[in-house]
Amino acid sequence: MTDNLGLPTEETIASKLRDGRAVELFDVLSDKRRLWVVDHLFDADGPVSITTLARMLTAIETDTSMAAQSRESSRPAYISLHHRHVPKLVQADVVVHNEDRQTLELADSVELSPLLATFFVEHGMETSN
Repeated sequence: MTDNLGLPTEETIASKLRDGRAVELFDVLSDKRRLWVVDHLFDADGPVSITTLARMLTAIETDTSMAAQSRESSRPAYISLHHRHVPKLVQADVVVHNEDRQTLELADSVELSPLLATFFVEHGMETSN
C-alpha cells in the first residue's frame, strides 16, 4: 500500500518540519503569559528585562498600568517567568535569554516571524511588525 508513495521529497520534508514547528509554537504559546511576553517582544526594538515583562504581565492581569506596579506586586509574575515560562520559550527557540542581564529578546529566525504573525492574527492580536 505504501509502495506508491515513493521517497519523500525536499518539499514534503520541509512542509512537515514547518507543520511540526507550528505545532510546537502553538503549544508553547497556549499559555497566556507566554503569549503576552512574546507579543511584547515581537513589538520591542531589542532586549527587554524580565523585570519589565513581569510588571507588564501584572498590569495586564490586574487591569492597571505598568507604572502602578511595584517590585513587590510583580514578584509572583517575575518568579513565574523565571522558573516556568522563560525556560519553555528558550527550549522552543522562541526567545534568547541573556542570563547576565536578565533580558529576553525574540530569537533571530527566518521562520519565526511569519509563524508568530500568523498566530497573532488568528488570535485577534495586532502587531506593528
